[in-house]
Amino acid sequence: MILRNRLIALLFRAGSFALLAYLTSVYSAENGYFWRALSFFDLEVAAVFLLIFGLEVVFNLLDMRKGIHGVPSHFYAPIAIPVVIMNAVSSLIFFFYGWPSGSASGSVGSVFFHAFFLVIPVVNWVLFYTKGTVRWFTSFSILIVPTFYALFSFFRTLIWPDSTVYGAGMYAYPFLNPEDALYPLHLIGFLFGFFGAAILVIFLNNLMAGKYKNGLRDPEY
Repeated sequence: MILRNRLIALLFRAGSFALLAYLTSVYSAENGYFWRALSFFDLEVAAVFLLIFGLEVVFNLLDMRKGIHGVPSHFYAPIAIPVVIMNAVSSLIFFFYGWPSGSASGSVGSVFFHAFFLVIPVVNWVLFYTKGTVRWFTSFSILIVPTFYALFSFFRTLIWPDSTVYGAGMYAYPFLNPEDALYPLHLIGFLFGFFGAAILVIFLNNLMAGKYKNGLRDPEY
């Protein structure tokens, strides 16, 4: 499943990139100075996606020399798709935990930031990515960034003990507070959420590629 129209892909990507860049600047400004804003996982993965998305706009534009009809260029899927998953999961954390619990801002900018970073990366993947190119071990590699973030969140408070990130809180996400008795369970749940989402997306990616027409077992994997 792929939309073989480079012009539609270019218009979607260019317009979406401008929108996401604007929403990122608004949401980042709400979270204070630059280094404080980067203490938030959603802003970190959003910045990575914007870099990849911007490169796709350039690739897509250069690819127009081949004509309007054809498969749009896209970033290396085993790297790009995990970034899509991380943005989707971080947005879902906001909508199902951060916003309802009051541990995250429910401002208009924050809501629109998470909504569009949930929808646009997924739409870009579904419509314009070649399917079936991501192997199952990618579900383990996706744990690298969340694990690094959990370590960063832990050591940040030791290195900068007076640096708050949200109100008077020391942690951008209360469930990653090591002082909480349930911290080990929260950490496992945090990492498993990304792993489970990766398994689901890779399955759907292969399904849309028609890899399971002869059954769920695929000798390539």
